[in-house]
Amino acid sequence: MLLAIDVGNTNTVMALLDNGQIIRQRRLSTVHTRTVDEYAILTHSLLAEPPADSILTSVVPAVTAPLAQHCQALTGTPPILIGDRTVTIGVTVDMRAPREVGADRLVNTRAVIDRFSTPAIIIDIGTAATFDTINAQGHYIGGVIAPGPMIAFDALRRQAALLPQVLIEKPPAAIGVDTVTAMQSGLYWGYIDLVTGLTRRIIAEMDTKPAVIATGGATRPFIDSLEVVDHFEPDLTLYGLYRIWCENRDTPRSER
Repeated sequence: MLLAIDVGNTNTVMALLDNGQIIRQRRLSTVHTRTVDEYAILTHSLLAEPPADSILTSVVPAVTAPLAQHCQALTGTPPILIGDRTVTIGVTVDMRAPREVGADRLVNTRAVIDRFSTPAIIIDIGTAATFDTINAQGHYIGGVIAPGPMIAFDALRRQAALLPQVLIEKPPAAIGVDTVTAMQSGLYWGYIDLVTGLTRRIIAEMDTKPAVIATGGATRPFIDSLEVVDHFEPDLTLYGLYRIWCENRDTPRSER
């Protein structure tokens, strides 16, 4: 069994995989102050037995060390850590500053290269919305970073004290008939148009029609209205982590 962990700015996903198949998974809020012992309690119900190995990708440095220590306590071996220079991801990055590309974005790219044809665009909606582009040769060539829907919603409420709390969901019409539906329209259709517009702009700059794959914890409320998306893969990062683990499981690792 493999324990795969994806730490994002808002949520942390832990999954137990067997031969690439997800057996169980749990989504937690990402909390910067959790200890190794707290992670042990939180993962107890996920793990019927200790996993044989682990792999970790994290965009939150404060969380990386305690989670890595937890993984080592579970398996007896330090986890494969995405971003470590000894770890082979299998993605060629054609950018001016390759080391600046987020680890999670490269993991998603690896998954898409393995599972879909290239060229491709990966749309990952979470705390931020990222648009990652892969050319026909399978190289990562850049992308776009935009605010995620909850960032937009939180900013709106902070600056407009009288606006109520609303759910981000598809409203009955674009024209709101009260404050709640007006806010829902702005949040929902505004975000649909942001994603659609940026995707079409990216496609226009590419040589051929790419496959468009969507993933991310905040994507599901929007997916039915995203006509530019060809495939919705909510577990794309976990699949990418599994593929990277397969190539690196015999590589020596350093303790953290």
